[in-house]
Amino acid sequence: MNTKVPLQKVTLRDAFTLPDPGEEIPEEWHDSLDMNILHSFMPGDYVGFLDPSVQGEHYVYAVVLEDLGLQQSGAGHVHMYRIDVGGGQQLEVSTHDLYHFRQCAPASDSSKALVLMQSPPGKAAAAGLSGGDWYQQPLSEVKEKVDACLAEVWSLLEEERKKAIRRLYLCYHPDKNLGQEVLANEIFKYLKEKIEEMENKGLKGGSSWGPKSSGSSSGPKSSSRNSWNFSNYWSEWDQQAHRHQQRRQEFTRQRQSGRGGSNFTYNFWSFYRSGTKGMEEARRWLRQAEYDLRAAANEVANDSTEWLLYKTYRAVEKALTAVEYKQGGHFDSNLSVPMLAAKVATHGQELTAIRDQVSKLRQHGMDDKKTQYPKYHSPPTIPNEAFRTCKEKDVLLLGQEILDTVQRWLGQGLKM
Repeated sequence: MNTKVPLQKVTLRDAFTLPDPGEEIPEEWHDSLDMNILHSFMPGDYVGFLDPSVQGEHYVYAVVLEDLGLQQSGAGHVHMYRIDVGGGQQLEVSTHDLYHFRQCAPASDSSKALVLMQSPPGKAAAAGLSGGDWYQQPLSEVKEKVDACLAEVWSLLEEERKKAIRRLYLCYHPDKNLGQEVLANEIFKYLKEKIEEMENKGLKGGSSWGPKSSGSSSGPKSSSRNSWNFSNYWSEWDQQAHRHQQRRQEFTRQRQSGRGGSNFTYNFWSFYRSGTKGMEEARRWLRQAEYDLRAAANEVANDSTEWLLYKTYRAVEKALTAVEYKQGGHFDSNLSVPMLAAKVATHGQELTAIRDQVSKLRQHGMDDKKTQYPKYHSPPTIPNEAFRTCKEKDVLLLGQEILDTVQRWLGQGLKM
């Protein structure tokens, strides 16, 4: 049990456009975090980190920097790692704080036949607890491995013990094993019975069943309940498992109902593969740019030229941001449209004209400040009175040329 095995394949991070370390992992991806407590990690692994300093489930993206080896915890040992959580901050954390993102989504079709098979020759014993294949093992083997895990976990200090028990609980929770509910229910029931059995054994012995954390144990979390009684946490962990499943299903339905989303599969790595996520966001931003420019066109000859110019600014800004997303970038509110145009022009020969087009629009009065606030004009002039000589149709034509250029560059033929 002391031997950890790298059950996840090494991920080539250059092939993905991933969120920065330190960013909070949104709830829709919580179900993609692998609860297997036997995984090991390697320097360079892109992982989820459950911040123990924040109440509830607060996961952030992190990168493993260094394997620090085993560290004693009570009568047992726990693997420690140094991680990067962004902003120049590095933390030393235990293996129970880190989560791989599943390489493949677990089966979700309950109609699929389940076949219990023998373990392949030479397969590591720990593999039976892998979130992706535990249900392919004989139930007797899975139960034996659950027993072995609990025996090791029981020797750890309270804090690590709770983390490990929670992960085991969620690993086999029926809500986190879609399509495998029958098998999950059986193992889940067995796990809870074994936990209660070990707790009762400790109580009959007249003492807590394992070593306590060093220092005072009268913290805010342990003052209201016995920290050794895990049944006190089951309701909380049930809610977490249910929320993981609910957010995953909501997210999947949302993606599948969107344009071109009928083939969407819940898979963290395929979602963030370079080009896939970026193109998806590029499409969204360009679509909104089209609508913004249409809104600008509604202001023609409407005595509201300032709004035509402002809406054109926003349309162009979104179109140029679409290029940035396609290139693996993101929306930067600190960049003005002229600055963004200069940046976009470097991404391809066909985009170089955009810088001059934006310059011409600026000469017409396109701006996000001067079109809105009187302080940018000499009294008594207000924005509504400042653009009387603007050629509105020329503005719209230039804006449409920029959107058309971006559309051709994306090569998607987006039509509203």
